[in-house]
Amino acid sequence: MLRIVPALALGLIRALDSTWRYRETGREHLDAVLADGNPAIMAFLHGRTFTLLRHMTRAGNGQWISMCSKSLDGEAMARIEERLRKAWDRTLLPKPFARVDIVYGRPIDVPSKLDAAGAAALTAEVEQQFVALQQEADTLSGFGDDEPVRAPA
Repeated sequence: MLRIVPALALGLIRALDSTWRYRETGREHLDAVLADGNPAIMAFLHGRTFTLLRHMTRAGNGQWISMCSKSLDGEAMARIEERLRKAWDRTLLPKPFARVDIVYGRPIDVPSKLDAAGAAALTAEVEQQFVALQQEADTLSGFGDDEPVRAPA
């Protein structure tokens, strides 16, 4: 089953992706990071995995390595990601011919050394940016979520 599901999912994602129309906001942030040449980490929420993995493996979007949780669903996702060349919570899969809005945020520099307070502050900043970017993408696409993503209290 663990071999069949990723293969079927990959075929479905590739077929749908060929019909999706991507619109990028904040692309200048990604372009600046790619032009800089320094190592970078791109992060996104699990629910957008399928559209983003497929889009980010296209030429001109850089070379990326994907990391997944060590669990049964993480293993299945890793197999799909391997086949894409590159967790299942609240996953969105756009309909055929849908417009997919991708919103890039400004890069956040991570110092090589952080104390506990600095790490907590950086974590809060990343969480807030995640939520804001998700909300912007949802607004642009017209997607309404009954349970929108929120930063931890």
